[in-house]
Amino acid sequence: MLNISIIDDSIPVNIPDYNIEDSRAIGHSTIKLLVQNESEWSDQDILSLTKSLMNNDHDWSVTAFTSPPIYLNNASSSPQPDIIIYDWQYANMSGVESGEQLAKILNTSFAIVYIYTGGDHEDEVRARVKDNDLKAYFGKRLHLLMKDNEENSHDRLILDTQGIYNENFSFKFGSMLRKTSRDSIESILVRLGNHQVDFVKQFLGDTKSPEHDFKELLAEKIIENMNDALCEKFKSKEIDENKTSSLLGIIKSKFRDEIKSLDFEDFHSTGDSGGADISSLVDLWSYRLYYYPQDKTVRMGDIIKKDEDYFLVVTPDCNLARFWKKNFGYLNLIPLWEIEKDIEKFKASPIKRRNFKETTPNSMTTEPTGYPGGCYVLPYLKDGSKKLNFIVISKAITNTVIPRLAGPNEKTALDYDVITDYNRVASISEPFLTPLISNILSAILGAGTPDYPNNISGNIKETFEKTCTDLWLTT
Repeated sequence: MLNISIIDDSIPVNIPDYNIEDSRAIGHSTIKLLVQNESEWSDQDILSLTKSLMNNDHDWSVTAFTSPPIYLNNASSSPQPDIIIYDWQYANMSGVESGEQLAKILNTSFAIVYIYTGGDHEDEVRARVKDNDLKAYFGKRLHLLMKDNEENSHDRLILDTQGIYNENFSFKFGSMLRKTSRDSIESILVRLGNHQVDFVKQFLGDTKSPEHDFKELLAEKIIENMNDALCEKFKSKEIDENKTSSLLGIIKSKFRDEIKSLDFEDFHSTGDSGGADISSLVDLWSYRLYYYPQDKTVRMGDIIKKDEDYFLVVTPDCNLARFWKKNFGYLNLIPLWEIEKDIEKFKASPIKRRNFKETTPNSMTTEPTGYPGGCYVLPYLKDGSKKLNFIVISKAITNTVIPRLAGPNEKTALDYDVITDYNRVASISEPFLTPLISNILSAILGAGTPDYPNNISGNIKETFEKTCTDLWLTT
């Protein structure tokens, strides 16, 4: 659906018994009533244009404003327009220059803007759009069409706008991106809305800079929620998997940058968390650590299950996107041992009982004391009604071979319609996934250097002690 805004002071808002409030957006249903009262319209070009836009053949939502200041005052509470029809002269805007208002609109709305005005203003408009505040937009997303320069100019406007819309990525996908991001933010607000501010700050890991930590959480959860919808939408527009992945990568990166630049007021305030039950903190941390994709794409960081066994997918996304060409059909997996179900495996392992009992990780990438290298804790994973706790067993890396079906060629991405023996339980969220995978691969490679002998270690220690004694004096 396209959102179209008409900014024109000839919209008839003074029809008796209609009680139209023109200090805000005039909605689609009201405009539908207005076009039925043709005699009330002083500008037949705007009437014809509005009737064309309201045609039932178009899946468009139309709103109207009687002046640019009214549009700007209501921009945050009205649907973001894809197309703006902008009159040049306004009888109700004395003392305010039209070009200045237009520049503000272009700076705050990523929309195709048509200056749609009478031909007697053409010289004035063409001179004005050459000024610095408008010239960068003119010919790109700012266009000029004179009402009386040609017959049926409103039809020409619609055709031209559709052409621009179909050729420009941001216009074509703008509505979808806006809706998806709004829905994603709404789901996060619902998830966090049951808790007070100080309680939410308590569950953040970085207590010294909770604002930074919250921005990371917010950015990643928005991106995760957007991912499924955007991926499916791009595919429906016949954009292949690799181009879809690249587009999503750009959008995700820019979304992170924008959120990191936000300024949350009073986020550094401190306070009591309200004595909240630890179960609420556990629930929030589970929400933070994992997400549950609705698409069928296999991705690095997926936690998958075959029968009663769990695994972590560690094949890189770039290889999964062209699975049979890049990975020869081998899906690399790390076994996950659930601490209750797999207790007999732990008993038979080199892990001592006291070390298992005292497992106390500080983060997802902390190796618990007394465990072999490459072991990490994945806590609070929801599988149905249960919350499970796992140990990642990096050095037990394994793989499964996925035969190439008759349909997919060697450049096809791997999805769960193909690996039907495995079900995805969840996927690990950033910023936890990347360092975890890095640590797992380092543990598998075993890259290291020989230890210093005791006398060398002791000599280095003495050097630091002497330097500190001589040069770092106590005060």
